[in-house]
Amino acid sequence: MDKAVIELSRLTVQGQCTLPRRIRDYLGVEPGDQVAFVLTEHGVLVKKLIVQTVTPSLQTPADTLRELVLAVGRDAQMQGLSEEDVEQDISQYLQQQ
Repeated sequence: MDKAVIELSRLTVQGQCTLPRRIRDYLGVEPGDQVAFVLTEHGVLVKKLIVQTVTPSLQTPADTLRELVLAVGRDAQMQGLSEEDVEQDISQYLQQQ
């Protein structure tokens, strides 16, 4: 993507918002899909969460989290953020919790 795309959505009283069509199409998400929101000092990254069907005993929560972190890292790199930037943002977020 050569230039930024700005789309707007309104937050409901339940705290929900609709992802605009262009954003859904870009992410490749459909009804029922899950998305991850990662808050960084540079903004919020939104990533389609790809759930792989494996035997539950083979996929631990840590494995799922690891896959998510790797996917977010790839997206961050595409947006010009280094791995260190993302790690620092996550550490700062966890310290605030």
